[in-house]
Amino acid sequence: MRHFPRPTEGSSMYYKAFVLLRLPVSVLCLSGFGLLNVWQEPGMGFFGFVVVVGLLVFSAVTTRRLVRRRRGAFRLAWWLLLLEFVGAVLFVGSRDMAAGRNLGYAFAWACTVLVVWTTPNALLLYRWRWKFLKAGTYITPGD
Repeated sequence: MRHFPRPTEGSSMYYKAFVLLRLPVSVLCLSGFGLLNVWQEPGMGFFGFVVVVGLLVFSAVTTRRLVRRRRGAFRLAWWLLLLEFVGAVLFVGSRDMAAGRNLGYAFAWACTVLVVWTTPNALLLYRWRWKFLKAGTYITPGD
């Protein structure tokens, strides 16, 4: 029988370091949305700016909720990982996609981002999912 630690126990320092150290890479990945060619159309520049700033605010809110272990943070973290993945692919492949060139490079970059960034983050978040359970709620065997 495995005992699940209480939400107040465990490696809190490592968890907070994980959440805060991933923030710069998250910002870099999300900045890929700003490189889309659709923002270069007349009248779309401001909208693109608002979208990128909105994504950065979403990243800040999610990071704050993760650090404070608030309800809903776990779900927001999964959405953030998805947006980071898409942003990282756009960061490198948006020029090739717009020009209609070979997308093999963008696909290779997508696979690299998936293996190097998204999967380790997803595994660590899944490992620390117990931190997001409601306080006072414990998992009993057979549930």
